[in-house]
Amino acid sequence: AAQFEAQALAICHRLGALSDAAISHHNLSLYLWKLNQAKEAVLEGCCTALIVALVGEKQKAASAIADLYTMMSQIPSADRRAHWPTAADLFAAYPRLGELLAQRGVTVERAQEALDQLWGKVAGG
Repeated sequence: AAQFEAQALAICHRLGALSDAAISHHNLSLYLWKLNQAKEAVLEGCCTALIVALVGEKQKAASAIADLYTMMSQIPSADRRAHWPTAADLFAAYPRLGELLAQRGVTVERAQEALDQLWGKVAGG
């Protein structure tokens, strides 16, 4: 299932369908979590949260934050920050995501600011 979701995600990115990509990132995050790939699952969850926060889908953003909170709460507290990716990490994993956000005027710095805000919400509960 994770492989199929990764393929669907690649298609969403290719088509520039950010809302659909957010759904695929979310689904992939859940599959990776079940496969005990915590760091990768958090990265995917952060992609989800970043996309929905930046495109203004507030209800989906709240759900993405809740999912990230649940994941992070199951990681030992000393390791949580190390599992949290930077914007550079996200865009290295998904260069097309960086391109799509840049087309909407989102710089790497703005994406990092958004991730820092998300971290504050997740870390603060």
